[in-house]
Amino acid sequence: TDPFEPGSIFKILTVASALENKIARYDTNYYCEQGKLRVEDHTIKEAEQHKEYDWLSVADIIKYSSNIGTTKIAFDLTYPKFEKTLIDFGIGKKSGVELPGESRGIFNPSKNVSPLRLSNMSFGQGIATTGIQMLSTYATIANNGVYVPPTIIKDKRTEGKRVLSKE
Repeated sequence: TDPFEPGSIFKILTVASALENKIARYDTNYYCEQGKLRVEDHTIKEAEQHKEYDWLSVADIIKYSSNIGTTKIAFDLTYPKFEKTLIDFGIGKKSGVELPGESRGIFNPSKNVSPLRLSNMSFGQGIATTGIQMLSTYATIANNGVYVPPTIIKDKRTEGKRVLSKE
């Protein structure tokens, strides 16, 4: 029920949004700047700082968990499309699961965000989710893009909604 900064597990939302919006395909390549990318006054680095990737496909960006690759995908995607995906997945609102004290996480949609904020959000920093929100995200992807509200009641049936195409 408590919020946490999800980090790299959030990258799947950035990639899902780019695929859904036809901004990239799994085999689209991005130059990953040999491990360092300047964004505003900050240098974005890979989580494993000794990694100095040149070109990675979208599939490899997920495989190697590239912060720079995910940032570049988010820049191509743009914030409004990314924001819509996050809202569709329920990021920033309570899931409605039958547990007391559930947090909505920390995500406040806004008209636009700075490049640095978009970069950080793309790899799960500067945003907070709950475990239930992230479990629901991965369940939606495994469920061919259909979001089903989470529940802890064994035989409760709830109607799902499509948030991603099956493709």
